[in-house]
Amino acid sequence: MTDSQKIFENYKPLKNHFTKLSLADSLYVIWAYSQNFSFNSKMPQDIQVAKYFIDAEDFIEKKFFPWELEIILREVIINSPDRRNKKSLREWDYLRKIVNQLKDFENKISEIYSERRNVYVELFRVAHRQFPLQNKIDTKDLIRHYKIFSDKDLKPIVENELNITVDKLYIIGLMFSGFFLKSHNIIYPFKSDISIIDETSIDSFLKLFSIDFSELKEFYDSNKQFNDKFAYSFNPLRARPIIKKENTKGEITLYAPIPLLILFKLTSGIYYDLVNSNKKFGEKFGFAFENYVGEFCVSQKLNDGFKLIKGEKYKIGKREKETVDWIIEEKSSLLFIECKTKRLKNIAKEGLEDEQPIKLEIKKMAEFVFQVYKSIKDFKENKYPSIKYNPEQEIFLIILTLEEWYLFGNFTDEELFKEIETLFSQSGLPKDYLEEMPFTIISTRDFELLIPVIKEVGIREVFKEKLLNKETKSWNMGIYLSNAFPKLINNNDKTFQEDALDKLINQVKP
Repeated sequence: MTDSQKIFENYKPLKNHFTKLSLADSLYVIWAYSQNFSFNSKMPQDIQVAKYFIDAEDFIEKKFFPWELEIILREVIINSPDRRNKKSLREWDYLRKIVNQLKDFENKISEIYSERRNVYVELFRVAHRQFPLQNKIDTKDLIRHYKIFSDKDLKPIVENELNITVDKLYIIGLMFSGFFLKSHNIIYPFKSDISIIDETSIDSFLKLFSIDFSELKEFYDSNKQFNDKFAYSFNPLRARPIIKKENTKGEITLYAPIPLLILFKLTSGIYYDLVNSNKKFGEKFGFAFENYVGEFCVSQKLNDGFKLIKGEKYKIGKREKETVDWIIEEKSSLLFIECKTKRLKNIAKEGLEDEQPIKLEIKKMAEFVFQVYKSIKDFKENKYPSIKYNPEQEIFLIILTLEEWYLFGNFTDEELFKEIETLFSQSGLPKDYLEEMPFTIISTRDFELLIPVIKEVGIREVFKEKLLNKETKSWNMGIYLSNAFPKLINNNDKTFQEDALDKLINQVKP
């Protein structure tokens, strides 16, 4: 019996549980649990819930996780008939039986595929499966992407390709999020109470955010993975989180069983709708991100001891080059900031047996790091136009990613440094640079925590422990700041986000 056949035999009892459920009833219960996970909403009284779940302060105490809910939703759509049936997820004992059997099933898959050599690959893909749902989405994440897509050079491309204005995209997105906070479904079509929102804009929005139930079911059916990717394969609801279902009378109902995915789409998801549709999008998106980073730094009102220097072009002979995107200078230190919008490919987050997709992504990150060190070599040779090298100033590097890459742990650290050292050896660049001018890779979310701390204590004070201490070197920057500077991480000037949010809200006021 092949591994796939073994997995399918173990899957059959789990599948049988779902065939006893009603589709419509299950979508409602999944929505209720999703609201509880994402927004701490109270569970409806018509759903049985164990007291320990209600009283739990975190997922561990609940003994049930939002990423498991995504799999349950998939299995409901594949296997549950569209009629009243014998069992219901409203029954706590039945839901618990399914969750426990799902955990056991995943453990059996791990026993088949897991080895000592791929345990770090497993940690990597678990991080990408679980952490985004644990971190959730907040107003800053929404406003960050709204401001990037509103960049004057990027905005026309976005609006032309999506057939909707950026403002309407986010207003309607927030409107639907509000609808699905209160109800698990909506009858469509409907009229909006917001005067600036018309039916055409709503239709354009739903083309981006909704998927027909039949299409979703067909995708799930044709992409079943009875292997190490069972729990990690791509979920199309991450791309189109609203389900459009038509009944026998031709009436259409919209469902959002996991409303949080609407906010995911409004943040990281729009990028994927555009990146392959317009050749200019990638370049303009990169510039818009750089502009956003600079605008955020300015908004934090760095004091007179700091200077923010924007990237610029320079020439060496006839060759035109570019400095790093941003430099923050203070008397004793320099912080070089290189902005990267590249996303981690899904294939690198899914498989357990093949390490190559992850290694290819790490190799790309190593090239980003190496390019900054090459640029710093020019800086040390005084090739930069607006700032001169001062050997008394310590230099620290940031590769700033729009999204979190979750590069931590022995496997990714070792692979990354191996690739970087190879590039250094091939180029003849001094390997001492890596110790003299240490680098870190951080997400924009953590960067927005970092700058207010730097403003208060300085660049070196933040980085000396983070990058020079063996224990904290591989920590996520947000976790490090929370431990090292707990009183400072929420001191950022919120005007930057509030102004943009007010702009949106003012458009919908009567």
